[in-house]
Amino acid sequence: LHIVQSNLQNPEEQAMTREQIKILWSLLHTLSDLQREILVLRYILGWRVMDIGNHLDIKENTVSVYISRAIKRLRHEWPR
Repeated sequence: LHIVQSNLQNPEEQAMTREQIKILWSLLHTLSDLQREILVLRYILGWRVMDIGNHLDIKENTVSVYISRAIKRLRHEWPR
């Protein structure tokens, strides 16, 4: 899920990175609002699972399950 566009990439690599970002955004919108929110809090904002649980008033284990299932789904749906 971690895609960073570097100025060191050649034009072909930059085009591939842009395409991967488009695919990721498209797939993120297939998730439930809660799954998407949890992934954003965890991987974009860098929150700890405990903090996400406290913020959303759900158990840490539940947060971890949501993360695991969402990532599994994204990996399954990612084009080969």
